[in-house]
Amino acid sequence: MRRFSVLVVASLLLFASGCSRASWTRTDMFSTAEAGRSQQTVNATIESLAVAQRGLNLRLDEPVTTDQGVATAIFIEQQVEFPASIILMKRVRVHFDQAGSPLYIEELKPPTP
Repeated sequence: MRRFSVLVVASLLLFASGCSRASWTRTDMFSTAEAGRSQQTVNATIESLAVAQRGLNLRLDEPVTTDQGVATAIFIEQQVEFPASIILMKRVRVHFDQAGSPLYIEELKPPTP
């Protein structure tokens, strides 16, 4: 039984090591200046915020073909500070250009009753 458990854990670790996160560095992901180039939008959940790196880990609701391959999770680092409201954001919509590179992010607000 113990060998089976070790085998299962080792298999899961091997599988997880093959899953990479596509990543980009952008000037300001919350600026809509690039809105005209948006070709595809995908809703996503913010998994974590890397304050020191000014990065954002996102889990996409559906796979997206990006310029780095097919991705279901992405990391976006931006060169300016995140808006203070980022702490309250849980769901966002990511806009991608024709090549599959993320252009900007908009907050998805919950519907009001």
